[in-house]
Amino acid sequence: MRNLVTKIELNRKYGNLYIVLFFILLILSFLNYITYYIINYYDFNIDILGMPAFKYYFSPFLIFKVKDEILLGHIKTILSRLYLIFLGIILITIYINKNKNGLLGSGRFATMQELYEKGYISLGNNLKNGVILGRCEFKYTFRSFIFMLDNIILALNVAYIFTRNLYTLSIIGLIVFLISFFLILICEKKLTIIDSTNSHIGLIAQTRSGKGAGVIIPTGLNWEQSLIALDVKKEIYIYTKNYREQVLKNKILLFEPFNDKPEKNKVRYNPLAEIRIGTKNEVDDCYIIAEILTAPPEAKDKNHWTESAKNLVFGAILHLAYVNKLEGKEVTLGEVYDFLTSDNLMKKIKECGTYLHESENFFKTIYDETQLIGVPEGTHPLVKRWANEMSNKRGEEFSDILSTTLANISLFKSPLVRWATSKSDFKMNDIANKETPYSLYLVLPEEQIQTSGMLIKLMITMFISKLTPKDFVNNNNKYETLALLDELPLFNYIPQIERGSGFVAGAKIKLLVVGQSLSQFYKIYGEKNMLLDNLANNVFYASATTDLTTAEKVSKLLGNKTIVYKNASYSQKLFSQRLSDTTTKRELLTPDEIINLPEDKNLIMLRGDIRTVLGKKIQYYKESYFNKKANLKEKN
Repeated sequence: MRNLVTKIELNRKYGNLYIVLFFILLILSFLNYITYYIINYYDFNIDILGMPAFKYYFSPFLIFKVKDEILLGHIKTILSRLYLIFLGIILITIYINKNKNGLLGSGRFATMQELYEKGYISLGNNLKNGVILGRCEFKYTFRSFIFMLDNIILALNVAYIFTRNLYTLSIIGLIVFLISFFLILICEKKLTIIDSTNSHIGLIAQTRSGKGAGVIIPTGLNWEQSLIALDVKKEIYIYTKNYREQVLKNKILLFEPFNDKPEKNKVRYNPLAEIRIGTKNEVDDCYIIAEILTAPPEAKDKNHWTESAKNLVFGAILHLAYVNKLEGKEVTLGEVYDFLTSDNLMKKIKECGTYLHESENFFKTIYDETQLIGVPEGTHPLVKRWANEMSNKRGEEFSDILSTTLANISLFKSPLVRWATSKSDFKMNDIANKETPYSLYLVLPEEQIQTSGMLIKLMITMFISKLTPKDFVNNNNKYETLALLDELPLFNYIPQIERGSGFVAGAKIKLLVVGQSLSQFYKIYGEKNMLLDNLANNVFYASATTDLTTAEKVSKLLGNKTIVYKNASYSQKLFSQRLSDTTTKRELLTPDEIINLPEDKNLIMLRGDIRTVLGKKIQYYKESYFNKKANLKEKN
């Protein structure tokens, strides 16, 4: 019952049904009133009126039996008055529902009815699976008033069948009014906006603005299937792990390389163990890892040195993978670092060109004949060419390439990082394809990002590449996976994220990309980049006072609205005044208004034919529904 009025307000079909019912009941009331007038006119003479349908109740269609010309004249007078009332109500209804688009701009905010019809609204605590974006403010409309009138008119029409006592009818009307008013007052007003589509989402909010409390933690508690979370502050892990494990039945994995204390869910991961060595996929697998290990901080910084560094790392990984394969082991990134920092490196690289990586005919099953020309039997053809290429570099050039490489991979000399990447306790494909969904939390303290952020970049890259192999088909994975990438720009350029944003939705992967400003993304990925282009739904909090880039962009996206105001002009004649309408336009929200957006408000931009939502932030710690989930105790 509590949701009845809410659904009437939200669902236009329900609302329109009650409006139609109102007019039907209004016509019935008019007919009953005319019948009552006819009965009194004939002083309840049943010889003329005929027998009542029930006790004192006569059919509302008694009017059609009237033949008396004088009475018909009175009825016509009554009908004309009722007609004016009826017409007035229709005109008011049309005015309320008319299209208010202006000539100079139709900018406005979405209504709760539009959001509900598009499937974004969940009522109360009955939340559907998806990403929580915020709340929509509940506003009463004339539909609630119509609901109340329908109940009162219906009750009085039914009561009129059994009694003519005005006092009794008044009491019934008052009781129904109070019940209806109570239902209106207690109706569910908590409207949560949840994105359960396959669209990717951007969340732009300055630091300390409540994005964790408003979107990230609530989503971590609400998303039912697999999750990979970039968790700089470890808050997502702390507040969501118990609920996700105990209630949502997720397997919890914690990758936290710089915490050397034992912890229940802690895991290790060796990216090189994912290389499909000895297959036609080995080159792509090695290339993806080499690319991210040597990627520059910003996309525009790609140059000869970064490309050469990538080739150096690629060859080292491929060679060492085969060396370890012969020994029945898996190569690690620590070994790659050791190889590239060893004495007489150039001599060792030359020796790789003649090393027997496999049996004589092995590589004929993987590579074509032209790639094997001039390569000794059993030597890897690409390692041979790599060794030749590096050997031909001048000493100074090779030294610069090596310096560029080591600057990027120096984190692998850390004992903590080497231990964390020494073996794999899981495969990336497990996250979305095991018996139960997985929740993987990638934790790296902010002070370590500058020196060791590469490791998390590599994890994210492996996640995307392994869940979207070259031969993947739509919906190839068992579970939907949310990649919750908090503070993504802090980790600089990740090529696979930008490229993957265009196709990972087909692999049941949804991105929630979080940053502090648009200029952060522009600096790293460029002003025109695929990542931002593929974020179909976006949430903006109040911009920082220095962040005009975001404020101006959002203001432009919101569009303009038409403003009509009165102009008064006066002539020399006494009491002569002329009023005229002047039409102009203004931004729906100016950049200044976006910077000064109230603390409890956010702007939610959704794809498709729906306007931007002026929403309300959630503060999960103030709501018992979320608080109970976030503070669920760990089982012994």
